[in-house]
Amino acid sequence: WRQEGLPADYNLDLGEMLVRNVTTDIRDRFDAVTRVKDGNSIFIFEVGGLCIGHLGHLHHEPSEQQYAALGRLDVVMAAVERRGDKLGCASERLRRTPDIVIAAARSGSLSWNDVAEPLRSEPTFALRALVEAEGEIADFVPPPELMNSEAAVRTAVPVCPALFAHAPEPMRRSKGLVRTLAERNYAVIEHADASLKSNPDFMRGLVNDLGGLAYQFVEGEAKSDKPLLMKALE
Repeated sequence: WRQEGLPADYNLDLGEMLVRNVTTDIRDRFDAVTRVKDGNSIFIFEVGGLCIGHLGHLHHEPSEQQYAALGRLDVVMAAVERRGDKLGCASERLRRTPDIVIAAARSGSLSWNDVAEPLRSEPTFALRALVEAEGEIADFVPPPELMNSEAAVRTAVPVCPALFAHAPEPMRRSKGLVRTLAERNYAVIEHADASLKSNPDFMRGLVNDLGGLAYQFVEGEAKSDKPLLMKALE
């Protein structure tokens, strides 16, 4: 709030926490068209290596100068009552901020549908978010470019084995690649090509290296392979 007709100005150093504010305008209580200059404060709490922002009653999109004063926000708190278009614009811009999305990924609270373009289409960013979230991103749909890169597949798939189902068929049929990925996370085998899972020799090798847990993914003629079954039972 304004203080004696002047914009509010907070910069409180509480030792382990710094509290500061950035003022924005607010709609007049009795006239929705009139704006009261500096009638709202966005409060920023800097604590524990995080910057937490409370948007207050934000009735317009912040200016470039205000965005600059806000800096990087790891967590954003926004009022939901009577949510207006301008708040939506501000939130949209914040959803384009990579650091905010990555912070959400680390916290396990990220839904891919909440990530704005063009971040969702950027394979390098998608890979980073997936790794930070340890594979736990709701509604995650990998950009095609991500799964066409074997280097990216080697990084992402052990974290989120189900992604391997989106990999090109030559990768899913590659004995060397599947073996390498399975050594880091045996659940990858489920999404390998059926030709490998029904290959007795290949599956015997995986069971020998990874143990009986790999046997659950055996398919086709490999199921009738007695040496493979005996190896799994050892």
